[in-house]
Amino acid sequence: MARYCVTEPVFLKPTGYGSPARFEGGEVIDFDGPPGLAMQPLDQAAREAKARAITADFRSDVFRHTGNLARLARSLGHVDHGSSSAEKRDFIARWIERNLSAAG
Repeated sequence: MARYCVTEPVFLKPTGYGSPARFEGGEVIDFDGPPGLAMQPLDQAAREAKARAITADFRSDVFRHTGNLARLARSLGHVDHGSSSAEKRDFIARWIERNLSAAG
């Protein structure tokens, strides 16, 4: 089971919940579906799921908007100290490569 830390307020239906609920940043949840931008992976299962979920979108137009790019980078653990979009893209690309190769 994949475990995530919520990075911003969001409505989700985690594993074991009968209906969606609101979660605040910092809360930890177990989640079996495709992870969204507000979910930072905490274990290997979550990292693999996140890498699979974002690979195609990252290479498409979805992350041309800098706000989405910043949210994705933050959800992967990037600490933004004024980094450029190119630096964020590089961080994300390396993260995907590491976690897809770890999945085998």
